[in-house]
Amino acid sequence: MAHMHRFYIPPGIPAGETLALPEEEAHHALRVVRVRDGDEVALFDGQGREILGRARRVGKREVEVAVASERTIPRSAPSLGVAMAWVSRDKAAEFLIVHGTEIGVDRFIFFEAERSERSPKVAQKWTRLAVETCKQCGRLWLPECRVARDIAEALQMAIGTRYFGALRPDAPPLGAAFAGGDATIYVGPEGDLTDAEITTALEFGAVPFSLGDTVFRSEIAAFVAATICRHLQGFLGGAR
Repeated sequence: MAHMHRFYIPPGIPAGETLALPEEEAHHALRVVRVRDGDEVALFDGQGREILGRARRVGKREVEVAVASERTIPRSAPSLGVAMAWVSRDKAAEFLIVHGTEIGVDRFIFFEAERSERSPKVAQKWTRLAVETCKQCGRLWLPECRVARDIAEALQMAIGTRYFGALRPDAPPLGAAFAGGDATIYVGPEGDLTDAEITTALEFGAVPFSLGDTVFRSEIAAFVAATICRHLQGFLGGAR
């Protein structure tokens, strides 16, 4: 599987003896990775479905896959969501989506904090980045991306225990605060969450945590926290 080319197909395509690659994926197969007749390929729909087969060029722009086997796997459990306050750099969200997808984050939430410079908007590019990342790392489930108008709405979207990064001396290390199971992590903007936002998080039962003395950029803090949580949940080489 390490060297097998992977391609994305939309959910809902019925099973059959052959499947045609979507136009964009066919172009990628022919012009970028230069798939040849008979090459083993893997298809996935971002909803846990994987199809293995062999590619066959059809004309100059089309590629069909002769289906050899198919499986559907459930989402990994426990789940992890990451909610990050919107910052001025679109690249920050893109960084988090790419690298968060690599380590298995299930949900991304971008919310407007009091110190955010503008409101977040869902970008079509996010899905494309997640698809390309799933191709690279072999993940079969695409993460969900959502936006919230404020931290209160973002907190309502949580699954599992809520945790929020806090630049306060009494906040315990994330490893000590984390209780396992489904979780959603909240990270504020540069300058941290305001006192009012911290109060809101506590009212929702969110648990504060610290990442130590280093002050990270928001997307780095979110990624570091997600990595720690995924390890503690039993992934990334952690005990399960």
